[in-house]
Amino acid sequence: MIRRRIAVKENEMSRKILTPSAAMEIKRLYELADSRGRPLHSQMEIASILGVSETTVFRVVKRRGAYGELRELPSQGDVQESMAKFAAANPDLMPTQARMEAEIAKVRVVQELPAKIVNELEEAADGKPDAGYA
Repeated sequence: MIRRRIAVKENEMSRKILTPSAAMEIKRLYELADSRGRPLHSQMEIASILGVSETTVFRVVKRRGAYGELRELPSQGDVQESMAKFAAANPDLMPTQARMEAEIAKVRVVQELPAKIVNELEEAADGKPDAGYA
């Protein structure tokens, strides 16, 4: 009876899903090498660093199972090219230069506001004594 309950609890445990960024971090750590070309981290160390099982690290490193086709993050050039295509296809969704300049001007005004307030308070304090502290 006790064994059966333990087995049921083990089967009820949910599996942790490894994100693509975690899989890429495993590969990055595994590929790090010292000056002699020896790996800096073993698969066991990588597993303990990232909190995953050694089997998961092995599968990612050897490209087994679902980790066989890890997609690398796009380069900055790819991102800019994609944004340019999107802007050309959807000109109404992309901000125009004039709208962007207006937004930048609003941000500058808001950023300069605290300094203006401090200056005005200092000027007012220089000319008149504070009535509350007589």
